[in-house]
Amino acid sequence: MGISVLLLSSFFTKENYKISSLFIGFITASFPIIIKEENKVLSGNYKNIVHLFLGAAAVVFLSSLKLSSAVASNSTVLGFLICVIAGSVAITAMVLPGISGSTMLMCFGIYLPLINAVKDLITFNFSGLKIIIGVGLGIIIGVLLFIRLIQKLLDKYRGACVYSIIGMMLGSYYAIVIGPTQLKVPQHAMALPDFSIVFFLIGVVIMVAFTIIKTKKAKG
Repeated sequence: MGISVLLLSSFFTKENYKISSLFIGFITASFPIIIKEENKVLSGNYKNIVHLFLGAAAVVFLSSLKLSSAVASNSTVLGFLICVIAGSVAITAMVLPGISGSTMLMCFGIYLPLINAVKDLITFNFSGLKIIIGVGLGIIIGVLLFIRLIQKLLDKYRGACVYSIIGMMLGSYYAIVIGPTQLKVPQHAMALPDFSIVFFLIGVVIMVAFTIIKTKKAKG
């Protein structure tokens, strides 16, 4: 586990555009999956399309805040609160179709800082401990409070929720593209020459394989 975290941290730092391409593959493959699974909810329920735009706008706005700078200075209360909120949102996203917790952490600019904090902890460097504690506390809060709330909202307002999720998925493209600008050592936003078709396809294959396994488990 420790070795995998160290490798992931190193690879993400050096090859962040490939990782970004991987995430784009995840999201792109999720669209036909969620549309197929939620076809009955989406068809003819176009009054909820406004929620699609709201979901996309929320993710774009969140990504534009560049919260990673506040997290990087983890001595601040604001940075800790951002970690708590990000942890809550990330774990809540796990119950939503098409949205991953890691994608939401990227939107908050916390994905790489969290990996680096875990890497530092493994090497007995406790400088990022506040990030780990904040995200961990957020996960606990999310499990105890928000997951049940999201499930109730899905049951009662599934159409609006699904359109919001699709909007968030669309907004995630923006979050991924500008992700490199929020690194500790900022890099340029992802451009077409930076895009890796290989890692994109790997992301698509992983998502499709995961869906097939999930479907087989549900049937059997």
